Amino acid sequence: MDTIANNALKVDVIIMDRGFFDALCWFEWQRVNGLLRRDDYGRFVNFFLAPRFRMVIDLVLAFDASPATSIEREYRNLLTRKEGSVMRKDVLSSYREIVKKSLKKYEHMFRQITMSNTDDKTQDEVSYDITKLTLEKLRGIADEKVGHIPRSSINSSLGAVFKYSDIRASVETDLAFTDREEVEHDPRLVQLIPIAVIKQKGEPRILVGRKAEKAVSLKSPERKKTLGYFGGHVREEDSNFLVENNNLEVLKQCLYREVKEEIGIDVDPEEMDPYCIWIRDGTKSESHLAIVFVIERDLQNTRVIVDGEEMVRYEKKGVTGTGVVLSLEYILAKENIDSWTMNIIKNIIGPTNTEDAFQKGLF
Repeated sequence: MDTIANNALKVDVIIMDRGFFDALCWFEWQRVNGLLRRDDYGRFVNFFLAPRFRMVIDLVLAFDASPATSIEREYRNLLTRKEGSVMRKDVLSSYREIVKKSLKKYEHMFRQITMSNTDDKTQDEVSYDITKLTLEKLRGIADEKVGHIPRSSINSSLGAVFKYSDIRASVETDLAFTDREEVEHDPRLVQLIPIAVIKQKGEPRILVGRKAEKAVSLKSPERKKTLGYFGGHVREEDSNFLVENNNLEVLKQCLYREVKEEIGIDVDPEEMDPYCIWIRDGTKSESHLAIVFVIERDLQNTRVIVDGEEMVRYEKKGVTGTGVVLSLEYILAKENIDSWTMNIIKNIIGPTNTEDAFQKGLF
């Protein structure tokens, strides 16, 4: 739990023996047997089913065996045959049924759950099967599938900045996931990029970031720029564990994951009709459409974590890095920014006429 909460940026793979799903099974068993009050059961289960935990679980492996097999294995190398509080046939039988029921009850809330019977398998055979399945899952995660909608489904008369309601129907019906490399080279598709503008409460100041040069391509519009936002591609795993069939929630889940990965903070976007930015200038930006969520918070009490892999604090002396809070006026006057940041400031969070606002001292 500590690794997931505090060190997720440093870890790629975690293998847990008796993880979150195991806890859910035990809560079910205790509730059925009258060992856990209803209100406590509800609180415990809801805690472990929180999306922040489920989103990091790619594969749940459940092993099934008969009570006789379990007991034989338990005592095979022990000097005693005395039964314990759990290692008894009646307890094992009841728990076995609870696990099966829990699989059906919760399988729609996890990306993948697999149950295998091991009664007739050796330890080596079980290890081989699980290793093979785990490697296949890891390979699937490495082959990133990103979310996109057809370019033809977007009204061509829309300007560079518009509201999500203008594309909501397409996102809800046409959102699909394809290998990133394939999508990047298909001009018929537009990739959706949820981004968070993290703004100081009540003030025209925002948290800025900078991508590591090694993390972006030479043609990326984010390269060597000060960015007024954080976020990234919608991935297939953002959608395949959510209970609600609502693609706006998929976008918000993506944003939560991306911001957590990039700067280590939690965001909770609440906008139901956020702004969108789509720059059609013949550059790489044309294949990416930003969905902009403005998050207001007290930035003085916000701890930003930068791992140096994707986002960097500083790459060169005198260059603004990730985690700095700047006024909108300073960003426009002093920083080298990309077109999304420019549109965010001028058309979404800044006054309508920014130059007049500067002259009147509104910034």
